[in-house]
Amino acid sequence: MTRTPLVFISYRRADSSAAARWLAESIGRTFGAKHVFIDTEGIRSGEDWSDRIDSALASATIVWTQLA
Repeated sequence: MTRTPLVFISYRRADSSAAARWLAESIGRTFGAKHVFIDTEGIRSGEDWSDRIDSALASATIVWTQLA
């Protein structure tokens, strides 16, 4: 069974949100929005954010982290 590729984007809101948003939109345009997880789009109001992030990380085939 082949998993659907999922890119999990982790970033610091204080200084990396613009780059993270650009990356998410670029990947989404190229491969489809279902292949990208970014918190502002992937977590719905009322959802348990901790569970949703854990689930997305477990499903991710690529994790991108903005460190500095």
